[in-house]
Amino acid sequence: MKIGEYLKLSWTNIKSHKLRSLLSLLGVTFGIASVIAIMTMMGGLEESLVNIITQDLLRADTINVSLSGSFGFFGGDRVFSERDVDRLRSIPGVKSADVAGPLRGGALYAGTKRLLDANVITTTDPSIVPLGVGRLVEGGGEIVLGANVAETVMKQFGIIEEFDDPDEEERLRLSGQLPPINYEQVLNQELRMKYLNRERKVTETTLTVVGVVKESQFLSGSDSYVDSSYYLDTEEIDGTEYLVFPGVFVRVNNIDQLVEVRNAIETYLTSDESDIKGLVGSQLDLDVQTTKEVVDEIRANFVGIAAFLGGIGAVALLVGMIGVMNIMLVSVKERTREIGIMKATGATNGFVMKSFLTECTMICLFGSILGILLGMGGSLLISQAMIAISSGLESIPFVFLYDWYIIAVVTGLVVGVASGMYPAWSAAKTDPIQALRYE
Repeated sequence: MKIGEYLKLSWTNIKSHKLRSLLSLLGVTFGIASVIAIMTMMGGLEESLVNIITQDLLRADTINVSLSGSFGFFGGDRVFSERDVDRLRSIPGVKSADVAGPLRGGALYAGTKRLLDANVITTTDPSIVPLGVGRLVEGGGEIVLGANVAETVMKQFGIIEEFDDPDEEERLRLSGQLPPINYEQVLNQELRMKYLNRERKVTETTLTVVGVVKESQFLSGSDSYVDSSYYLDTEEIDGTEYLVFPGVFVRVNNIDQLVEVRNAIETYLTSDESDIKGLVGSQLDLDVQTTKEVVDEIRANFVGIAAFLGGIGAVALLVGMIGVMNIMLVSVKERTREIGIMKATGATNGFVMKSFLTECTMICLFGSILGILLGMGGSLLISQAMIAISSGLESIPFVFLYDWYIIAVVTGLVVGVASGMYPAWSAAKTDPIQALRYE
């Protein structure tokens, strides 16, 4: 008998016993759906948290380079030239390279009030700044504010109310009695900045706010960014004056390229072609830092959590498989007389067994497909619920797990065969004479 005939006969039997088939189908569907929902949600949550860590918390896609033993970007020796930074941008795998150069004497004023704890930093590649609203600086006369600085400016200009008790303000905002701060209202406001220019004279200039750095508990809201034209420190290299900075950080296109790009950076900066080697000489000792290990550990932990939750889903699938087997055994009992007629009219044991196996496998295969679709939809609902109760997650991306979908279909086939094997064998061994007498 051809496979098509087995499928046709099985489909007829499934339609003839709709309730029984539906119960079997639901057992497999919910088992597969629970596994798919958990794995899809965990995949999206992992991607979301890694993005937060990458862009906000640790900037895990970034390589920080400074001199060993220095005070980092804000107190180290200024020996990284802008020409070296440009050359680092040409390394394969580098997305962008930027500097962290604080202005000498940089002070911001909103009206007549000096903004305290407002750090002014120059940037040569503003695309590395995680922007919340507005745009990035494109030249002199512009500034991108940190979230805390922007809030202070808005209070100074009367755009939002200023409270005497900051704790009371935070309580009212968290409770929803105060609306969230709309940082777009600070755009186009004008601030004054005093700084030391390259002639080492105190200079005052007017800056227009063009953007606000993304608000995050992982970012310093006190750092604001201006164009490198306001930067003071230079060194003469090969007869040309170049800006020099205390450090540089490089972003990679793919976090998996961190080690490769890091090695390329060290190779260039320690070579005779680099300006820093010419400035520092044999005493050059670089401190090149990445946070790839932290991200790898987080991903490893996610694998463990996903395995644990997936195990719970597998238990649900096992329960569904037992349910299918139980219902198929009941089906064999109910169809004893039918089986007797089949065998009395010439059906072999193999035919009866294959018929029941095909029917069970079809039910489990349909259940797997429905389970995949239900699991994908369930993961979206779970993700939305997690976003609603979490204050740190803005979104959880939906991740297509094609390998898990294939595994689900294969599992459905395996479950169909495994759960139908004994009932099919039991049906095949039925004595036709006793089956015909069965009422």
